[in-house]
Amino acid sequence: PLRREDYNRPADLPVDAFNIGVVGRVSTVKGIPFAVEALARPGVPKACRLHVIGRGPLEAEIRRRAQAAGVGDRVHLLGFRDNIYDYLAHLDLLLMPSLHEGLPYTLLEAWSLGCPLAVSRTGGLAEVLPPGPGAALYEVEDVDGIAAAIVAAVGEREAGRPNLSPCPHTLDAMGGCYLALMRNLAARPGAS
Repeated sequence: PLRREDYNRPADLPVDAFNIGVVGRVSTVKGIPFAVEALARPGVPKACRLHVIGRGPLEAEIRRRAQAAGVGDRVHLLGFRDNIYDYLAHLDLLLMPSLHEGLPYTLLEAWSLGCPLAVSRTGGLAEVLPPGPGAALYEVEDVDGIAAAIVAAVGEREAGRPNLSPCPHTLDAMGGCYLALMRNLAARPGAS
């Protein structure tokens, strides 16, 4: 099982900031421009920093939008990182403003590490994540909803790191399901 304490805090995540991460390909489908706009909304604390972890064709566009929105100093494109668990274990919020999405491992890994989550209500994201402490859903392209989720996460952190419901989709759980399925199939009449 993944345990937060097993991972080192990356130097990219300042201890005096509220560190929000978006992880994945920097492309249109990930909805990162909506996160940038949300960061600029009134009411979102200035201590919030958006860290984009990944590479892709929208990097220059994200930088341009951040500058135009007045949050260029609070949006950091970190590029590819091979120590992603270090980031997921120490982010204050994992944001997934995707336009559509299946069920990304990043969501399950962050959830398993107890990282608070705020995700678009789409595809596998909406199917598996139960709203509650440390878990928020908002509509696709809803900048105000993203901003509200950030503000709520800041409040939860100030009250103490929220206790997410345990992630039921761990490697052990999935392996157990596959094993049960194989045993069930093997026990059927005519199975060899």
